[in-house]
Amino acid sequence: MASNNNATIVNDRNTNLDTLRGMACVLLIFYHVVGLDPASGLRLPLDSHYRAFNDILAYIRMPLFTILSGVVYAMRPVTEGAGRDFAQGKLKRLLIPFIFVSLIFAVAQKLAPETNSDLTWTQIPLVLIWPYAHMWFIAGLLLVFALVSALDHWHALDKPLHMFALFALACVLFKWRHGAVGVFSWNRALYLLPFFVAGIMSKRFGWKWGLSCALLAALSPGWELTLGVGFGVALLVVMPAISLLGRLGVYSYSIYLFHVFGTASSRIIWETLGVSDVPFLLLSGTLAGVIVPIAIHLTLERVPYISRAFLGVRHKATAVEVAPTLGLPKPIGIILPRVE
Repeated sequence: MASNNNATIVNDRNTNLDTLRGMACVLLIFYHVVGLDPASGLRLPLDSHYRAFNDILAYIRMPLFTILSGVVYAMRPVTEGAGRDFAQGKLKRLLIPFIFVSLIFAVAQKLAPETNSDLTWTQIPLVLIWPYAHMWFIAGLLLVFALVSALDHWHALDKPLHMFALFALACVLFKWRHGAVGVFSWNRALYLLPFFVAGIMSKRFGWKWGLSCALLAALSPGWELTLGVGFGVALLVVMPAISLLGRLGVYSYSIYLFHVFGTASSRIIWETLGVSDVPFLLLSGTLAGVIVPIAIHLTLERVPYISRAFLGVRHKATAVEVAPTLGLPKPIGIILPRVE
């Protein structure tokens, strides 16, 4: 199955890895605050320097998220005889929240004023087939997990050259990533695959193999693979631990799922109040994109069934739990949620 190499990059999820997750979250939130085009987000004009900066970050945002997902997979890969448990765990962690959050988000966008929804009521159930808005990433990542874990289960990726061959193949398939989001984001999975494999290579076989992926990506046409893999691998090597970003990174999955509720709410509230100062709207929208998802997480994680539906985790026990054998109260310390 997965081999371990002493030349690893990220070892402590509470520092380096979570710092990078926190950075990826901030970049993603900023993207949605600014908006994809002049008709979304703050509806900034095409010549806005904020939009130009946002467009540059496109080469880093989702590639970094995906490389980190590959690193985490390499830390906890499918193991011998545990394929069923691994698959069930990923379905609970990713598929169930994908279903519930996709539907809630689509309905909320339809009902809320001043949103960018273009869905009809009859189209809303179809978001589970053709993922809507940012939920394409969850669906595409599930497909990537399915492919890579199956190959790992069959021992096809035990050697670095075998995985490097998969990375090369992923670079070839990368050109079919374009177009509208396909059924369950199959084409977006092709976009994610090379970055995911680069993350696994960097963690499982050492930074030199991550660098090899970056060098091969540099031979591909265009800048997306070159910059995405290059910056992602470089950040794995050189990024220092930053406490604040690390604290955000612990909640990276919930921030990804729910940040749009915060960014949209902030924009709608301030615009309703007549506030139009762009720097203020950018800052408040980014803060809301962080605070609202964390608040949702802390609220829902203690609710049975709801925590599984929207966070993909079992509900967290309350501060005092009754010990079943003696009937005595047992204090439960604060345990940061495990984010995959």
